[in-house]
Amino acid sequence: MIKIIAESHSDHNLTDAHCDYALGYAQAQLDCSGAGGVCIISVELPELYDTVPCALVGPAVGGEPVPESEAHYAKRGDRPYLSRVVVDAPQSQTNIITVVVGPHEEEPHVLYTMYAGPAAPREPGDPSLEGDELELQRSQEFWAKHALSSEVL
Repeated sequence: MIKIIAESHSDHNLTDAHCDYALGYAQAQLDCSGAGGVCIISVELPELYDTVPCALVGPAVGGEPVPESEAHYAKRGDRPYLSRVVVDAPQSQTNIITVVVGPHEEEPHVLYTMYAGPAAPREPGDPSLEGDELELQRSQEFWAKHALSSEVL
């Protein structure tokens, strides 16, 4: 069973109905054989659910790459790093929710985060990337072309 704890991030403009569906789907698909037992599961919502706002901007959501000249860096929430954002880029609507689950303390399946849109690597400033050069490179390549809508600030 996927456990939700105080540190779980599921507050990204998702309704309880969206969260319940995505968690139920993710639970049925759970296979945490990846690195460190982390599972990343993208869920397509059925038509009976409303779409959800997606803050990602760039090729992964059908847009153009975000050039550095249009990118700004801003503090988002309580994160200890700055996020790459683009001003005047509205959030798009999507029927995809990504669920990230992994081990935490004694629990094997804890919700890390859940957000609208396709799976995206952690941001380059994320402290959890320290020591993982391959993931850091993957993150830098992705976020060099993508940003978040400033609407999430």
